Amino acid sequence: MKPLHIIIQNAPISNGNLGCVALAYSAIYLIDSIMKSRSQSYTLYVSDSNKNRESSITIMDREIKYEPFYNPVPSSFLSLIYQIVKLKRTTKNLRTLKKAYINFDAGQGDSFSDIYGNKRFEWINKSHRTARLFKIPYVLLPQTIGPFTSEKIRKKATYSLTRAKRVLSRDKTSAQIASDLIDAYKVEDYIDLAFLLPYNNLLFDNTKINVGINVSGLLWNGGYNRANQFGLKSDYKQSIHRLIQRFLEIPEVVIHLIPHVLGLEEDSVENDYSAMWKLKKYYNNNRIILAPAFLNPIDAKSYISGMDFFMGARMHSTIAAFSSGVPVVPMSYSRKFTGLFNCTLDYDAVVDLKTETSNEIEAFIFQKFSQRQQIKEKIAQRLETIVNPKLEYLKSDVEELIFG
Repeated sequence: MKPLHIIIQNAPISNGNLGCVALAYSAIYLIDSIMKSRSQSYTLYVSDSNKNRESSITIMDREIKYEPFYNPVPSSFLSLIYQIVKLKRTTKNLRTLKKAYINFDAGQGDSFSDIYGNKRFEWINKSHRTARLFKIPYVLLPQTIGPFTSEKIRKKATYSLTRAKRVLSRDKTSAQIASDLIDAYKVEDYIDLAFLLPYNNLLFDNTKINVGINVSGLLWNGGYNRANQFGLKSDYKQSIHRLIQRFLEIPEVVIHLIPHVLGLEEDSVENDYSAMWKLKKYYNNNRIILAPAFLNPIDAKSYISGMDFFMGARMHSTIAAFSSGVPVVPMSYSRKFTGLFNCTLDYDAVVDLKTETSNEIEAFIFQKFSQRQQIKEKIAQRLETIVNPKLEYLKSDVEELIFG
């Protein structure tokens, strides 16, 4: 049987954001599972991976090989010069595009939008333009679609969506936005890919209440512009301090500060670990544990699975909690949270940082903390009735997209 050449783009493996890496791991795991079930030989090319000629990741006991792929189509004069300088690599990647069977694009989960600025959107959209240029069928893997506040970006997004083979959203809101822009028959509503990510369930001291807090370095630093870019109603740092202080008033609670974006320079605006290291140092309390700098998203999810209660502003940290059955309060700062948790999962334990004051955030989280057993039962029910069926549909439909 002739090998298939499959490209996955905008799901980086070499990245400090473990949410993006979780998408990459999950997409690779999904495609490898389908290929093995079909006994189909294939070569997988993963963008933004690493500089080695060939690499692999280990998901549980399964080693999955891939080859790094760098999009060789220049987006500026400087990038053209760079492609010429790296001519050997450029030539190799052009050959990959010429033999590619299908292109899957994960959009880094939520970046097919202008919420993070035009530059980020153009970077994501470049993979669609490249696929069209080389006449490669492309599929948007489950991701957030929009919002598009810029009319110029909206037109570009509509063009890309129209020419995609299929558009797979991870929430009902995104599916509706995509359907409003293009023919609805191309759009399907599923669930976030990271629900597929396996993990090892960790156990912590069961005589304590283990509370996990993910502090977003991006929100801690005020966004990329360091000036409350996302329009939060309350002071994020103040809210985090109030939560920590309140939990420390409960003697049986142990707080775990759990980063989900790390491996960056200490002063990087994105670095969760740096923000939490400062918190750990500030409180100097043995009931506050700074979680390890995880090497991959499976380790992070495994650690989170041992919590009795969790809250966080990195969406994939909260998906890790939800999908491992941990009572969780997602701390929303964009539509991607409400689209997934409120609309798709029918889950109301979400606090909105853009509309709630520090007092309201604290009251809401401690109300949910007192209801954690009921929330745990609700999550188990949602996993059984919503998540698992959607994952089965996703596997079946991706298989059909590949094999027809």
